[in-house]
Amino acid sequence: GLTEAEELEQWRAAEAQLPADFDQEEYSLRWAELSQRIEAVLPLDPGSARAASFLAEWNELLEPFLAVATPEMVAGATEVWEQMPEGAALEGDDPPISRAVWEFIKKTQVACS
Repeated sequence: GLTEAEELEQWRAAEAQLPADFDQEEYSLRWAELSQRIEAVLPLDPGSARAASFLAEWNELLEPFLAVATPEMVAGATEVWEQMPEGAALEGDDPPISRAVWEFIKKTQVACS
């Protein structure tokens, strides 16, 4: 695996590739807003049309990250989510998405694939 310094360097290089008009604060707010809307309707059938609509929004929000991220960055971000304790949410630089929302999105990805 990569050292913490190497990981940080990858993130900085990726951020430098984002469009000049990319607004990180607005992007984080969009993640928080989507997460809150999903959380408000849980439990929700992962195979429902509403779940598919949430998944489409989720994937659209992921696009700027996926456009610049290395495979290691994607794997590292996924690992962070997978290791998050039940009832926890990521704060700080990461979008405040709860474990319940993450688990719902994973189930919806399977149901919609």
